Amino acid sequence: MFLINRNLHSFIDEGLLILRITMGPLMAIHGILKILAGAKTLTAIGSAISILGINEGFYFFGLIAALSELIGGTLVTIGLLTRIGALMVAATLAVATLVSWNNGFMAYSKPLEDLVVMIAIFITGPGRYSLDQAIFGGKK
Repeated sequence: MFLINRNLHSFIDEGLLILRITMGPLMAIHGILKILAGAKTLTAIGSAISILGINEGFYFFGLIAALSELIGGTLVTIGLLTRIGALMVAATLAVATLVSWNNGFMAYSKPLEDLVVMIAIFITGPGRYSLDQAIFGGKK
């Protein structure tokens, strides 16, 4: 009961660090695995953009999605340009959620959950334990 009733606001920065060093690498791994899978996989992933009425350039869009996850996830992990990194990943996850929507809850719930986490990181920022804080300073 001690932890449940205790005010843990003083540990927000630690919580953000845990969130970043968990979700960032997971997103980066998704990106690198897509790239390593090759052109056929990237083209298939990019074809998801057709849900938005775009019917060409699938390889390009697949590569952009994979790089967004890889670079964005890495930025979130190290806490450098964290909000930009979170936004990059969130954009990819928004499309993934839309693409999965008609396939039922089990299909869209995971990208939606990850999207919400990236939006939360975008809103809160990286916290004290980040390169953003070390380089740019700001509110502590």
